[in-house]
Amino acid sequence: MHLAQIGHRRICTLAYFSCEHAKERIRGLLEQDMKALGVDFHPSYNLPCIQDDTQSLWEMLENLFSITPPTALIATETTQLITIYSYCMLNQLTIPNDLSLIVTQNSPNLEWFRPSPAFFEYHTDKYIKQIHSWIENYPSSDIDPVLLPSTFSQGASLKAIPS
Repeated sequence: MHLAQIGHRRICTLAYFSCEHAKERIRGLLEQDMKALGVDFHPSYNLPCIQDDTQSLWEMLENLFSITPPTALIATETTQLITIYSYCMLNQLTIPNDLSLIVTQNSPNLEWFRPSPAFFEYHTDKYIKQIHSWIENYPSSDIDPVLLPSTFSQGASLKAIPS
């Protein structure tokens, strides 16, 4: 996890899960990765529950920043960036000085944001093969989410935290 390697310890992943199984799988992987890097893991803080709407995300940001402000956020949807940047602007927080930010997917819309967010570029050919395999083998007993290999793009939204 790149954020922990550059000194972040208060990292929150903003994800909406429509399936409880997927949430538990991602929670387990996130906990494993963070603990391996010596970072405490608390599910309600590091992977807070949000709904797939702006109001839920805004309320979650208010709660996080009122208790123990995160030093880094991981957005799972590019649309979340609009709310995150707006929240920071209204609360006089700057990216990356007050908050580092990564979005888990690339989008042509990322070029509209300043500073440009760090993101992951996924190799769609492997994604297409995975979907093809799933369709060929449906119904399948393999219901675990598949994490695809990616390439990290630094962007300008990250700042190291001195140790």
